[in-house]
Amino acid sequence: MSKPVGMKISLRAFIFLVNFLLFSLLPLNMASSTARTQVEALVRWKNALSSHDSLDSWALNNLMNLCIWKGIVCIPGGSISEIKLSGEKLTGTLDQLDFDSFPNLTSLNLNNNNFSGSILSTIGSLSMLNCLDISNNFLRGIIPPEIGNLRELRYISFYNNSLTGQVPYQISDLQKLWYLDIGLNYLKSPEWSKVSSFPLLTHFSFSLNPNLEFPDFILNCPNLTYLDLSQTHLSGQIPESLFTNLGKLEFLNLTHNLFRGPLSSNLAKLSKLKDLRLANNNFSGSVPEVFGFMPNLQILELSHNSFEGKIPFSLNKLTNLRRLDLSLNYLNSTIPTELGLCTNLTYLDFSLNSLMGSLPLSLTNLTKLSWFDISYNNLLGHISPYLISNWSQLTSLRVQNNGFTGKIPSEIVYMTNLNHLFLYNNTFSGSIPPEIGRLQNLITLDLSDNLISVPTQIGDLKSLKILDLTANQLSGHLPESISNLSSLLEGRISQCLGNSSNSGCKLRAFNLNGNQLKGTLPHTLVNCRLLEVLDVGKNEISGPFPLWTENFPNLQVLVLRSNRFHGTIPALKAMVPFPMLRIFDLSQNEFIGLLPTKYFLQFEAMIKETEKEGGAGYYRDSLSIVRKGIEFQSVRIWKAYTAIDLSNNNFGGEIPSSIGKLKFLLSLNLSYNSFTGHIPASLENLTLLESLDLRSNQLVGEIPLQLTRLTFLAVLNLSHNHLAGPIPLQGQLLTFDNSSYFGNTELCGFPLTKMCRDDKKAQPKKLPMLPQEDDDFNILDGFTWQVVLMGSYIGNTDLLMPTQPKLPMLPQEDDDFNI
Repeated sequence: MSKPVGMKISLRAFIFLVNFLLFSLLPLNMASSTARTQVEALVRWKNALSSHDSLDSWALNNLMNLCIWKGIVCIPGGSISEIKLSGEKLTGTLDQLDFDSFPNLTSLNLNNNNFSGSILSTIGSLSMLNCLDISNNFLRGIIPPEIGNLRELRYISFYNNSLTGQVPYQISDLQKLWYLDIGLNYLKSPEWSKVSSFPLLTHFSFSLNPNLEFPDFILNCPNLTYLDLSQTHLSGQIPESLFTNLGKLEFLNLTHNLFRGPLSSNLAKLSKLKDLRLANNNFSGSVPEVFGFMPNLQILELSHNSFEGKIPFSLNKLTNLRRLDLSLNYLNSTIPTELGLCTNLTYLDFSLNSLMGSLPLSLTNLTKLSWFDISYNNLLGHISPYLISNWSQLTSLRVQNNGFTGKIPSEIVYMTNLNHLFLYNNTFSGSIPPEIGRLQNLITLDLSDNLISVPTQIGDLKSLKILDLTANQLSGHLPESISNLSSLLEGRISQCLGNSSNSGCKLRAFNLNGNQLKGTLPHTLVNCRLLEVLDVGKNEISGPFPLWTENFPNLQVLVLRSNRFHGTIPALKAMVPFPMLRIFDLSQNEFIGLLPTKYFLQFEAMIKETEKEGGAGYYRDSLSIVRKGIEFQSVRIWKAYTAIDLSNNNFGGEIPSSIGKLKFLLSLNLSYNSFTGHIPASLENLTLLESLDLRSNQLVGEIPLQLTRLTFLAVLNLSHNHLAGPIPLQGQLLTFDNSSYFGNTELCGFPLTKMCRDDKKAQPKKLPMLPQEDDDFNILDGFTWQVVLMGSYIGNTDLLMPTQPKLPMLPQEDDDFNI
């Protein structure tokens, strides 16, 4: 039976409707399938991370909200186009990130997290990617060659990771690239001959990668505006084609390399350059006048080179210049008056040259100056009040180590933003201007090595943390107002004690070494329990031994030398006295009596290895060392150095055998006292001892055989005692000459000219020697201290050098100047 016509039409319409719905829903199903794949990939990666607190929205039960997940951007249709997770404190690897699941990804930003591990080769599947930023992480391994598959990339940053190996030459396949930063890694140069130019490249940084070869391809990148090849050990001369081919450069940084020779006059062809940094190289010759033809320059850094001659007058044409650094060269001219035309200068550093003459008054026009450093030159004359009256923006004024004279101008009061004032080692005289008390932002004040006195207004500097007035002609008592300096962390002046309350005193180092101060130590110091260094040497301070210092748990250096302290050393009272003490110097005073045995049993830092508790690093400023009658100066002193100097007093009795417990002691000086009895055999336990001075006492008996076991001993002085018998001919004692034993009339044998009566019978028995070690120490036989505590440095102990003006302080964190 045939169906009615109407029923046939209805059936056809129904079939059509079903097919229409199926085909119209197909893209939605496909999109839903892609979204689920991407969700699963992201959640799988998240779960593999060890820290992902910011990714709470990433969950399988939150599929419908994928496109508003943290850091996720989608294109229409629901597929992910961007993953932006910069600075989210994520920790883990990229191993579980399935790049194949994101075919439409155009941007991947994982900057500033804690990712480690390697970059997977599967990253080459992100064919649509145009931005890749994985900088500031801890990634290691190579950059995979598959990076060359990402032909749409415009932006790459691998900066600040631990990537190694050669940069893959396939990177030159990325011809759309305009930004490439692979700095601060451990990468090696690729085969540059295989790397073609990047016609669109404007930004290239290969900085802070050691042992690179010059990337010649950049010379064919005409659109380059930013080039950073700093700290890459590049050497030779700068290729001339860099100046002639890269005329669009605005930023050029070649600092901390080994470039040499004079600078080319073709520099002037970089007329668009705004920032030029050539510091820390071996450039020589004169500073070229061509800089005057680079009118857009804002930053010019030529420090730490070998430029000589004059400062070019043409610099006055650089009216946009904000930062000029010519420090640490061999410039020997005057400061040109024309420099006053550079009125946009905010940073000016001519330090550590041989500049002459006076400061031109035209510099008063530099009203925007924030940093002015002309230290360590040969400049003379007064500092004019007119000169500094306009420098209200100045934060750091450094004129130390010159020949300036006269009074410090009272106009200094106009420098209301001043943080750091260094005027030391000049010949300033008179009083510090009382107006200095208005500089409420002053943090560091160093006026040492001048001829000045101190006003009461010094106590108004409530922000002051470091105060240095050593080696002036200070005498008598200093203003009590100094005790108001409650922010002091370091002080080198009498009574700079901070607040007298226990919580108010923040002093870590207290140094008034080398003045003419009298009276007693202020008892309010007892509240400065954070002290690590207490140095009052070379004054006329009197009074008993400050026993209250035993309660300072962090005290490492105690120097009372060359004063008028007197009396006996009292018995200890604290439960744990002097736990960190490493330098104990009471020399050249009027102490008397016996040495308390218990003291040496309590010096924990000399008994045990305590470097983890503070022995690492160096003390700041200077340590004066007397060696064989010559004074030397070392700039940095190892904080693990240990020494006891009790010389030039009236101590008597026997030398305590408990000194033998100080097995980490490096120097012991008990000379010029009245010690009696024998040299204690327990000294053999001081196996690291470098210097032993017992001269000019009343010691008797034979030289202990045990001293021959001191294999590091390089200085020994036992002269002018009453020692007798043969000198042991063994170990280090074989290395000392007559001066070590002179003045002991009953001593005999080598190296003295007096022979023993029966050499064979008189020679002492030999002890079995302990294994010898290499002697890597500098040996000191007497020392004077000028110590201020500093933070940890990395490096080798400085060589000894003849006494000279103290070197400039390294910039501290609050000294940093950013343009």
